[in-house]
Amino acid sequence: MRGKKTLLLPAADSASTLEDIRRLHAEFAAERDWEQFHQPRNLLLALVGEVGELAELFQWKSDAESSPQAWPPKERAALQEELSDVLIYLVALAARCHVDLPQAVLSKMDTNRQRYPVHLSRGSARKYTDLPHGTISENQAVEAVDPTSELKNQAST
Repeated sequence: MRGKKTLLLPAADSASTLEDIRRLHAEFAAERDWEQFHQPRNLLLALVGEVGELAELFQWKSDAESSPQAWPPKERAALQEELSDVLIYLVALAARCHVDLPQAVLSKMDTNRQRYPVHLSRGSARKYTDLPHGTISENQAVEAVDPTSELKNQAST
C-alpha cells in the first residue's frame, strides 16, 4: 500500500500555470492508478465529453440569456466547473502527446496574425482563405491578389 500523498496546490492568491494544472492532474491520476486509462484517445474523448457538458449550459438559452455574467450563481458555478474540466483534459492531452502547449499557442497566434492581417480582417468573420484581396502562401506571408486575374485566365482559355 502506498503512503498518503498530499497535493501541493498553488497559493490561492498566485496565478496557476498550465504546468501547475498538468502536475496536479498527473498526481491526482497517479494516486488513483488511472494513468492506464489516460491514453491520448481516452483523454480526447473525455475532453469532448466535457466540451459537450459545457455546451449544454448554453444550448437552450436565448441570445439575451446567453451572457454568463447575468446567470444565477448556481449556473455560474457549473460554468466554472465545466470550463475547468475542459482545461484539465486539454492540458493532460497535450502533455500525453508531448506538446508544449504554451509554445504551441504562441506559434499558432503568430500564424493567425499572418493569416488575418488587421487591414484585411478587421470586423470580418471570414476565413483567411476568403478574405478580399489576399491569399496565404506556403510560408504564411500575405500576398496581394488581383481579383480580375482569374477572370482574365478564364477568358484566355
